[in-house]
Amino acid sequence: MSGETFLFAPRPRSLEGKTVMLRWNGKHNADHFLNRIAGLLTGRVKGVRIVRNWQVALETRETSSSPKLSLEFAGKLAAYRPDIVIGAIGD
Repeated sequence: MSGETFLFAPRPRSLEGKTVMLRWNGKHNADHFLNRIAGLLTGRVKGVRIVRNWQVALETRETSSSPKLSLEFAGKLAAYRPDIVIGAIGD
C-alpha cells in the first residue's frame, strides 16, 4: 500500500435531490451528531434523502475488525447508492 496514489471521489455541487448516507460506528453520542446533521439537511436541502446505516444495516454499526469485514460493510451500504457519506465517531 505504501507509495500508492489515490484520487478523491468527485464531490457533488449540491445535495439537492441526492442520497446522503450517515455512517455511525456505534461510538457514544455520534448518532446524536448525525441525527442533528440529518435534521439540518432535510430542513435546508430540497429533496435530500437521508439513509442511516444503523437503521438499514444494524451490523454495520461497529468498527470493523478486519479488512474483509470492512469490505462487506461497504458493500452492504453501497447497495443504497449514496451520493455522499458523512461519518462520525463519538466519545
